[in-house]
Amino acid sequence: WYDEPARAAMAAGAQVLYRPPSVAEKYPQLFVVSTALLVVLAALLVIQGVYGRRNRALSRALERELTLLEALMGAVPLPMFFKDSAMRYQRVNDTFLRFLGKTRAQLLSQTVEAVAPSAQAETFRSKDVELMAHGGMQVYETQITAGDGSVHDVVFHKATVRLADGSCEGIVGAMLDVTELRRIERDL
Repeated sequence: WYDEPARAAMAAGAQVLYRPPSVAEKYPQLFVVSTALLVVLAALLVIQGVYGRRNRALSRALERELTLLEALMGAVPLPMFFKDSAMRYQRVNDTFLRFLGKTRAQLLSQTVEAVAPSAQAETFRSKDVELMAHGGMQVYETQITAGDGSVHDVVFHKATVRLADGSCEGIVGAMLDVTELRRIERDL
């Protein structure tokens, strides 16, 4: 008997003439598979909950680090930038934007050709290609035209950004304006 309380309620000596089979009795394979699927789905929901909380925590930590990096770039009084492996500007600080007389929307995802006259852009691109090919750091002095049209003597400090797997993610750089220093040297 599958139902003891129902059996106890029957009169003594009574017999059950027809008892419909249970789902487990009628479809035993389907019952086993369905039960197994429910157990697997329950386990997946638990795992998703655990990893969902972990991913949210990692996302908050990553957002905090990005905010810190942006604050750090913003606090530095030198024009700074990050170019991806396609040599397109992905991050710049406000000092860089003011120096070039551009808005973030005008500059982000653009190449150096959108920033500098063609002769200067060719120099910057060739230096970037050289740096990407050899890696490491690069320091060189050159001239750049500012947003107001004035030409400045600058020293570029650039480095490649390598990921944990060794692949090159792009280039970070800063410009040090030495125009005044060069003018004083010429006057001496």
